[in-house]
Amino acid sequence: DVTGKNLLMQTRWFHILGMMMFIWSSAHQYKCHVILSNLRKNKTGVVIHCNHRIPFGDWFEYVSSPNYLAELMIYISMAVTFGFHNLT
Repeated sequence: DVTGKNLLMQTRWFHILGMMMFIWSSAHQYKCHVILSNLRKNKTGVVIHCNHRIPFGDWFEYVSSPNYLAELMIYISMAVTFGFHNLT
């Protein structure tokens, strides 16, 4: 397919970097949400309370709101993928 080959030939380093950042950030955001949701559950996965607790693990060891940091990185990765041509 000629269209597919042309599209592949147009791929630049920032497209690959942006996509890698997007996947990495999305995976960490998911991990953060799992950690947060598990704070309310027991070992069998049943919600046992709605109390606030301090999360530990993954990026929670380094920043106070890693889920928001990951979301910010997702938006930055989109800007990188688009070559900073579309910053809306």
